Amino acid sequence: MELRDPLLLNIERFLAEAGMEPTTFGEKSMNDGNFVRDLRNGREVRRRTRERVLRFISAWQAEHRSEPTNGPVGVAGGRTTKQQTAA
Repeated sequence: MELRDPLLLNIERFLAEAGMEPTTFGEKSMNDGNFVRDLRNGREVRRRTRERVLRFISAWQAEHRSEPTNGPVGVAGGRTTKQQTAA
């Protein structure tokens, strides 16, 4: 049975959520484009590195959750038309 590092699991979830490539994540979070690949290959990290990565993820999520939407959204999840907003 293989136990996976909780940090790597968090990163994998974040990559899927953000649509970010692993190399981009590594470059932005650690200035190391190979960071995620190295973790996947068993690299161990120190507590400070874990904290740095988790701070990056939290900051990115906070920044992107606060971005304004592209306008009103209809009931079915699509954009509303001018007729719908005038009604």
